[in-house]
Order: sequence, then structure tokens, then C-alpha cells
Amino acid sequence: MQLLLIRHGETTYNAQGLIYGHAQIPLNERGQVQAHRLGQRLKQQQIHAVYSSDLIRAMHTAHAIVAHHDLQLVTDMALRELDVGEWEHKSVPDVQQQYPTLYQQYCATPGELVYPGGESHRDLQQRVMTAVNRYVTLHQKDDIICIVCHGGTIAAIVCAVLGLNINLHERIRIDNCAITTIEVTHDAMHLVCLNDNTHATS
Repeated sequence: MQLLLIRHGETTYNAQGLIYGHAQIPLNERGQVQAHRLGQRLKQQQIHAVYSSDLIRAMHTAHAIVAHHDLQLVTDMALRELDVGEWEHKSVPDVQQQYPTLYQQYCATPGELVYPGGESHRDLQQRVMTAVNRYVTLHQKDDIICIVCHGGTIAAIVCAVLGLNINLHERIRIDNCAITTIEVTHDAMHLVCLNDNTHATS
């Protein structure tokens, strides 16, 4: 089985460097182009299911895939980005000024910080891996499954697959509309390809 982990296309918040998690921010014009190119790349690929975060930026990206396949899009709240709580809609300088102690904690151990009013990356990893493991049990060993979600979500999955400490998630780069491929065997998950974004940048 292969899992194709796909980050959503670019949004205005991505372009502006703003922090956001569960906010409903749509794709910007560049993100729509990225999603279209993603759909073109995958239209000849055999795909057996498409799962998506229920946030609009992920769903819009997922629809670009489903448009070329006779499949129903399945949305799942468990695939959402990290809940950043009170940090939603803020810039890094805003956070540094308003939450200096928490920001220092984030810099030291980013995976452990519980965002005020939100969750930690460890919480995120637990909920998303529960969802991924559920999908694996629902499908056949040769199936190819698309999971359209978010940068933090994919980084958390990669950390789990590689056995990395969740504090290292910030060192894993996931570009908009990039594909990260995980191979599932009878006893393990293996990272095959990380952050393939050739279609989105061409």
C-alpha cells in the first residue's frame, strides 16, 4: 500500500507568513494553480481513495485530484492542522511580543508546547496517526491512498514513521502541494519520497 501525503496549495496566510491552524483560509491564486498542476500530475495515477482534512484549503486541493477519478472525497477532522489556539492569525513578531515565555519554550522544545487555547504537536501526532492507521486497516495491501492535509500534519506523520522525536518536526520541510510517499508493508511504514513538488513549481 502507498500513502500519498499531500499538503494543500498556497494561501494568503502562507504568503504573508502568518500563523494559522483551524482557520478557514481558501487557496490564493497561486495555490489554485498548484492544485490544478497536482491534479494533472495524478490524473493518470491509479488511486483507490482520497481523504482530506475538512478545512477548506485542503478540500479545494483534494477536489483537484478527485475531479480526474471516479471517487468520493472523504473528509476527516482528524487530518486538520495543529490547533494553534490564541496564536491563530498572528505573525511571529506578534507572538514574540505577546507570549515571550511561551515563544522561548517553543524554540527550545517545539513539539512539547501546548499552544494557549490549542494543542501540542504531540497531540496532533496522536490524532493523525490514529486516523492514518484506521485508513490502512480499511484498504487492501496494493491500494494507493491520497491524504490531503497540512504541513504540520505531514511532518508529524513523517516523525512517527521514522521514529523521530516530535521536537524535530520543524526540520522537515513540506511545500505547498508537495507529495510525500509512505509505503506500508505488513509490519511497518517506510518513507519513500519526501516533499516532491516538481509539479507545483514547474
